[in-house]
Formats: sequence, C-alpha cells, structure tokens
Amino acid sequence: MEYSDLLNLPVLSLDSVFKKLVESVNESPKERSELPLVTVYNHAGNSFSGHLVKYNANEGLLILAEIVDAEVSLQYISTAGIQNLQVHRSSRYLWTLSDGNLAFFLEENQAPSNLELKALVQKKAELISQIAKSLLQIILTKEQDYTALERFQLKAILELMADTIVEICKDPLGMEALSESVSSIQLGIAKESENIGLEEKKLSIQISFKNPNKPNINQDKLQTLIEALL
Repeated sequence: MEYSDLLNLPVLSLDSVFKKLVESVNESPKERSELPLVTVYNHAGNSFSGHLVKYNANEGLLILAEIVDAEVSLQYISTAGIQNLQVHRSSRYLWTLSDGNLAFFLEENQAPSNLELKALVQKKAELISQIAKSLLQIILTKEQDYTALERFQLKAILELMADTIVEICKDPLGMEALSESVSSIQLGIAKESENIGLEEKKLSIQISFKNPNKPNINQDKLQTLIEALL
C-alpha cells in the first residue's frame, strides 16, 4: 500500500465508522475475527480505550471492553458526548472504511480461505438442495487457488445465489420448475456484466461487481433472470 492510497479514503461520520467497524467483525471468519481497538474522546477531553464490542445508534451507546488475561472490564459510553475517535492498527480496517472501493486494501484474513470457501460451497449446496427438495450441485468456474479478492467475491455470489434460490422455492411452482430444469449451478465472476444462462440442466451465474465488494446485481433482478429460464 502506498501512502497516497490513503487519500482515496472517504470522509465518514463517526456513526458510519462505528457501524462499519462492527460490520467488519460480523463479516469476518469467526476464528480469525478480532475486535477493533479504539480510543474515543468526549467534549471534556476525557479518553476511553478498549475493544469495540457493540454500537447501538438508536440507544446512543457503545460498549468497549478491556481484556487482560481472562478478565474483561466493560465500559458503556454515551455516543452523544463523543467528539473524536482513534482506530488503532487501522490497516486491517481500510477495506471496510473505504466502502470496498479499493481492492488493494483487502487483507488476506478478511476473505475466506480456500478451505473455508470450499466448505461454504458444500454448505450452500446442501441448503438449496434441501429447500428445493432436489439434489443441486454447486460448481465454481475456476478450480485452483483464488486471490483474496476472488474468494471475497465468490462468497458474496454464493450467498446471493442461495438467498435467491430460497426465494424462488417459496412458490411451489417455482420450486417445481427449478427441480425439473436445474441439477447443477455454476458460479463465476464476470469481468463486465452479468451472464445468466441455462443449458443441459446447468444454471450458469456469472456476476460482475460495481466496485470490488458490491455485486452488480441484486436479488430481485437475479431472481427475475433465473425464473425467465425455467
């Protein structure tokens, strides 16, 4: 990363930063997630440091934890008086704080590993097969090691596809059409625009990205495109 890359970071409100930091923990693989270490300063100049556990904008509160050995001390802090926020070891959060616009900020531990991606493929295949009451296989277009960004994007495509299949199967006619027409689903990352096709009971879903972390298609549109092929 070049220092000039930092100039591309958007200016965010404190509310947005807190939300994004919490989201970064929720979205990370659980065994590799780490609570952000922050220091907040109030209008009186007092500072409070700890690991960010929770942030609730509606209640106007956040929870910081001081963790020493096996002991935990919690601080409940009103967000109304917070004037400044310091995010320690910020490099690991630059991907999140840039809204995912800058691929070079994505660190290896923010994407699923190859083994985690493989396990997720199997989990989603079992889920949609159970929902559709028909054996559905999931195939990734590329059978080799992926970059961190590719694994991040494939995870997003997997989740979008599975949510869409579940929605289609809520309609008995949709479930029937899907089980009769599809036996496998091939997923991949498109370079320019999405490409959805069906041939010999193989449903192909190729999705592009608006920026590195946002699929260029939503669930409603994907559902419409798939249903038109059934």
